[in-house]
Amino acid sequence: MGLKDIAGIFSRFFVVGFFLPAFFSFLLLDRTLSSALLPDSYEAYTDGTRILVLGGAALLAGLVLSGLNSPVLRLFEGYPLRRARDLPGFGHVYESLMRAREREFDAQVSIREQPTRSPARTEAAQRLARSYPSKREELLPTRLGNVIRSFERHPRSRYGLDGVVVWPRIETFLAQEEHDLLSAAKADVAFFLNGAICLTAAAVALVAGAAATWGWGQLGVAAASLAVATLLYRASVGAAYRWGVEVRSIFDVHRLELYERMGLRRPGRELRESDVARTLNRWLLYGEEPGVELRAKRGDDEENAGSYGSSGAWSKRA
Repeated sequence: MGLKDIAGIFSRFFVVGFFLPAFFSFLLLDRTLSSALLPDSYEAYTDGTRILVLGGAALLAGLVLSGLNSPVLRLFEGYPLRRARDLPGFGHVYESLMRAREREFDAQVSIREQPTRSPARTEAAQRLARSYPSKREELLPTRLGNVIRSFERHPRSRYGLDGVVVWPRIETFLAQEEHDLLSAAKADVAFFLNGAICLTAAAVALVAGAAATWGWGQLGVAAASLAVATLLYRASVGAAYRWGVEVRSIFDVHRLELYERMGLRRPGRELRESDVARTLNRWLLYGEEPGVELRAKRGDDEENAGSYGSSGAWSKRA
């Protein structure tokens, strides 16, 4: 592993999003967990050595959380709950959450569709755009899930692009400043979600410690930890708004460059963007090559000249 790989591990995204939540949770346990539950060898360390031990444990926990980032995100989005809705006990929870999200969605839609212009109508339109997918049937049971789905669906509803499929291609030609803004927004979401997970785990450990040692004073700390974990989850929704702003901006700015780099004609007065986008979707998903009428032409004086990537280019920039 080179220095560049090590620097990548200790990037701001990792330190803020994964290491710090684990470290502060371990520090909370170090200060509040009954000494009877801590190893004697650990108790013999000086404060400085204990901090180093906690840092090493937090580094390991952070690496685990980093590896589980995608499943954790989908957990908080509500996908596992949706898949388990037919199991006993889960269906009622899922239906209750979905009814709440549908009521919120319907209320904002009714305000947005008022015939008279008003600040409330504008605010409802903005809230729907940033907090919910465009279609009611695409709603998820959690607020975080709907915020993320709203910007995942943005390129499809606006341009006809499958955002999940084309995103890895767009991400490869972002400027460093764009990468930094996107990484900072994602790090904030990871920090709040991993903080909620780590504090919940710490609360469970404190409750177990209180039951084992009759140290009931730890229950108050456990309750406070759960309260803070709830606040952190709510804060993750606001952080996801900011993440969505970055993702939407990237699609809005770079989608035409994507068409060019994939060797497709740019949309114009005689070529609808939805046709180009659907062609690209089918190409990437099913391997259906675009027709000649959508391929960028060599030497085209219009803004249609393009290039297709390294995996079998059939058109190169003149």
